[in-house]
Amino acid sequence: MIGSSYIKRSFTLFALVITTSCATKTPPISSSSQNSFVNKSGDTPKPAEFIDPAKIESRTPREFRRLVETNLLAIEANPRDYAAYMDLGHAYRKLAQYEKAQRAFENASLVKPQKIEPMLELGLVHIDSGKNERAVQVFQSLLAREPTNVSFKNSLAIAYRKKGDFASALSLIREMLNEDKSNIYAINNLGLIYYETKRYELAELTFQKGKRINPKTPQTYNNLGLTYLAMDLANNAIAEFKKASELSRSLVAPRLNLANLYLNFANHLPAIQVYQEVLSVDPLNIAANLNIGVAFLTINEIARARQSFSTILEIDPNHSLALFNLGLLYQNYLQDGESALKYFQRFVAVNKNLPHTHEVYNYIKQIQIMPKRPSKVIMTPKTTTPIPSTQNQGARP
Repeated sequence: MIGSSYIKRSFTLFALVITTSCATKTPPISSSSQNSFVNKSGDTPKPAEFIDPAKIESRTPREFRRLVETNLLAIEANPRDYAAYMDLGHAYRKLAQYEKAQRAFENASLVKPQKIEPMLELGLVHIDSGKNERAVQVFQSLLAREPTNVSFKNSLAIAYRKKGDFASALSLIREMLNEDKSNIYAINNLGLIYYETKRYELAELTFQKGKRINPKTPQTYNNLGLTYLAMDLANNAIAEFKKASELSRSLVAPRLNLANLYLNFANHLPAIQVYQEVLSVDPLNIAANLNIGVAFLTINEIARARQSFSTILEIDPNHSLALFNLGLLYQNYLQDGESALKYFQRFVAVNKNLPHTHEVYNYIKQIQIMPKRPSKVIMTPKTTTPIPSTQNQGARP
C-alpha cells in the first residue's frame, strides 16, 4: 500500500472579494488546480479568487441535473421563459458547466434586455471560468448603464485584478475610496492587490483597517488570514480563518482554508470535521470532496474516501485528480487492478498530452502483475469515530 502522500489533492487557498450582487455562486476551485498533477500533500498552497454567494443551495449533483432537465422542458414549451433561462444558468454554473451557463444567461438577456441580472451573472460566469477579458467587457457595459453602481465598479475592479491589470483595478478602487473612504469592497480589493503582488505588510495594514471599519465582515478576516499565511504566521492565519467562519456559516472559503491548513499539518480529524461543515452547505464543492477523501484515506476510511472521489465525478466526469485518486485507491488500497485500470485509462484519455514519463504509466504497468480479481475488503465505513471540535484547538495548527 502506498502512503497517502501519493494521493493527489487540491490545496488552493481562497481569497475572498466581496460583491454586493445577488444570486452568485462560488467557483469550487481554480481551473489550474483542477488539472494539475503536482498538488500533493506537502505542496505550497496558492491563493485563488473566491466570490461570496448570496444564496447557498445545498443540492446534490442529481438534484441539480433534475433542475436542468425541468428548465429545459420549460424552455422547450416556452422559448421566452426568462425565469427558466435564469434557473438553468444557475444550475449549470453550480455544476461548473460554464459554457452552458453562459448561453443560458445570454438567452435570458435576449428575452429581457432591460434586465441587469443576466449580464451580471454572465460576468461572474466569465470570472469563474477564467475568461477575465470577457468579464471586463461585461462589467464595463453594465457600468456604462449605471455609472454610479458600486457593485458594478467592484465587480469590474475584480475582473481587472484577475486579468492582471492592476493599474486599471487601482484606478477604479481609488475612485471608489474617494467617494467613500469606508468602502469595504474597495478596501478588500486593494488588500488583495497588495497580497497578489507580494507586498504583504501593506496587505496586512489594509485588511486591519478593514476590520476596524467593519468588524463583522468575514471576507476581511479570511483575506488577512491568507496574508498571515504568506508571512509564515500560520497560527495567526488559523485565528483569522476561525473568526471568519464564526461570522458566516454560509461562507465556505475560510473553512476550506482552515481545513486545508489542518490537513497540511496532518491534523486529519479536525480537517475532516471542517470539510464536513463545508459540504453541509455546499455538497458540490470539489475542493472539499477531494481533500476530505485524502483525509479519509489517511485514517483508513476507504469507503468514505471512495465516495468522496466518486461524488466529484458526478459533478465533473472528467475531473483529473478524482480519476487519478480513484485509480490509486483501487490499485493500492483495494488491490483491484481491473477497476484501477479503468480509472487510469480515463485519466489518460482526459489528458491527451501527458508525457510518457508520467507516473500513471508506471501504475498501469504494475497492474499487469496484480491479481485480476479484487481481494475481499470490508467496505463498511466506521461511524463511531469521534471527530473533535476545531473550535478549541491549541496554539499549534
